[in-house]
Amino acid sequence: MSAEGESLAVMDTRSIPGEWRLTARLEEELTNKKTGTTLPLILRKNGDTFILSKESVFVYSNTNKKDELCSVWDTWYQENTGNEGLFVDVQPGQASVGEYSGTITWYLENVPLR
Repeated sequence: MSAEGESLAVMDTRSIPGEWRLTARLEEELTNKKTGTTLPLILRKNGDTFILSKESVFVYSNTNKKDELCSVWDTWYQENTGNEGLFVDVQPGQASVGEYSGTITWYLENVPLR
């Protein structure tokens, strides 16, 4: 799995490919390094909005062929997806100028999708 820049993809390299599920958990809130201001990260998916927190949030699932790359990123941020993906939820007056940092942990699980 990779998550660099504008990429989040899964390649199933198991000898017998199968079903998998991707979840995410917020380890460290998105925080302004100078002021300590925090901003929520949200996941928009299938018309629903989920706030990333210490609890794992379901992100995506699929069944790949062996060595086939599945780009989760490509399923987001497209005109026809209704703005799905990860976003910073900034309300008026909430953000302050500066550099923000946070940590998301991604979990790739070998599970039946049914």
